[in-house]
Amino acid sequence: MQVLAEKLNDKGYDAKVVLFDANNMAAIAAKDGDIDGFMHNHLPWIKTFNEENNSHLIMPEPLLAYYRTAMYSTKYNSVDELPDNAKIGYPNDPTNVEKSLQMLERIGLIKLGEKQDVFYNALDIVENPKNIELVETEISTTARIINDVDTVICPATRILQAGLDPNAFIVEDEAAVDQAVSLTIDEKNSDQQWVKDAMELMHSDEMRATFDELFKGTIILYDK
Repeated sequence: MQVLAEKLNDKGYDAKVVLFDANNMAAIAAKDGDIDGFMHNHLPWIKTFNEENNSHLIMPEPLLAYYRTAMYSTKYNSVDELPDNAKIGYPNDPTNVEKSLQMLERIGLIKLGEKQDVFYNALDIVENPKNIELVETEISTTARIINDVDTVICPATRILQAGLDPNAFIVEDEAAVDQAVSLTIDEKNSDQQWVKDAMELMHSDEMRATFDELFKGTIILYDK
């Protein structure tokens, strides 16, 4: 966002970057009109936020990228090595709880029954043969508990920020490609010129190269 702001300012805008210290605060600020846009939460999360807050946040297309998400551990190298009663940490917001549980089901650690609510949660687990203990955390702290649990499921960006190797995962979440992250704005502002200019800048070859250099493969750009 800092690079994008600088590029917009080169075009004559007065763009400023605002930092938040909680996962949902940028979306709340955009809904309330306190900021014009942000790029942080993935598209399924945004859709849920809209439903719960009567908001109309959108991601103008084309979408930019997705966070690589995987299972990481400092104790084990494969799913088969995970012991009975293993503790697994993952983010606690509804969409990421569902994605984490679905990943655990795909790799054979649990089985989910019928969904009882809008999203799957731990109460929907019908089979847990290893008696896995699930530890839900705020997403900004998930990577930090990696030494206190047997494994964590979280975005590769968080692992990199924690000083660990984002490529040293046990298994990658193949469904992460559907969790797009891109410029997010209020729908009523979609025709504003700054949005069009920002989208053009974001998808330029120069910006895409800068993006890859900054995120070191932890966030994957979609093909143009």
